[in-house]
Amino acid sequence: MKTAIYPGSFDPPTLGHLDILERAARLFDHVVVGIGVNSSKSSFLPHAARIEALKACAVRWPNVDVES
Repeated sequence: MKTAIYPGSFDPPTLGHLDILERAARLFDHVVVGIGVNSSKSSFLPHAARIEALKACAVRWPNVDVES
């Protein structure tokens, strides 16, 4: 089983992020999206909102998990 990790802040999630995620979902058995927090930066969206947004976008790929 091939697993990929796609880390980032995703602040906000963009169509470019989703394009990479779609390609990764086709190439790997399992993709984990890791949403990070950079305490030295001010974010546009709250952390919880970024998680929910990516989870909502990733429902079309059953092999993708969104984690914090």
